[in-house]
Amino acid sequence: GALERRTDVSRARRQLDVNQATVGNLRNSTLPALDLVGSYQLTGQGGPRRVPAGSSFEDLFGGAGGVIPGGYRDALDSIANADYPVWSVQLQMSYPLGRSADRAAYERARLELQQNRTQIRRIELRIASEVTNAALRIESIRERIEAATASRELAERQLEAEESKFEVGLSTNFFVLQSQRDLATAQDAELRAILDYQRALIEFDRTQRASLGAAGIAVVGGAMGGGAGAIY
Repeated sequence: GALERRTDVSRARRQLDVNQATVGNLRNSTLPALDLVGSYQLTGQGGPRRVPAGSSFEDLFGGAGGVIPGGYRDALDSIANADYPVWSVQLQMSYPLGRSADRAAYERARLELQQNRTQIRRIELRIASEVTNAALRIESIRERIEAATASRELAERQLEAEESKFEVGLSTNFFVLQSQRDLATAQDAELRAILDYQRALIEFDRTQRASLGAAGIAVVGGAMGGGAGAIY
């Protein structure tokens, strides 16, 4: 949108994004937390073991109390075979106590967020006012042009009439020169109005391109080369 091209709006919106993230983080720090923690691991066992009484290995290893040989390799095999899995699940709940500083920081950030939103709204209203004033100025100058054109056309007719009367001896050089001066004055006023109109169009175009966007203003072009007709 056009508002994104306004440095004042983009700067305020970037600050708004920062404030929103800060408020979210600080708010989370003031809330209780519930965590589910789980773990799973494999253990290995190896090394010499004594033969228990009544074991089927008594005859092979010298009866009860005999030693079954084993070592590091047995531990690796038991891990590979997942012989001794160990797992655990915990539910942990924490609640912030004595966090008045965090609460105060959260409230400050929330206030800054509200202020930033208000600032953006104020900028948007100012932009809408700038565009409206520029359009009203164009309309006012357009009326000046219409009046100046009418005056110039009247001066032309008056000069033609004086020249016609002068040709038949019903007027003098004085009145002809007066009509010529009146026409020159009317032409000058019309030209100045047209130049002011062109400058107003340029200013309106600059304001419109930089500010309409999110301000929600639609411009309907009028007569005289794309001037501002109406604002809604």
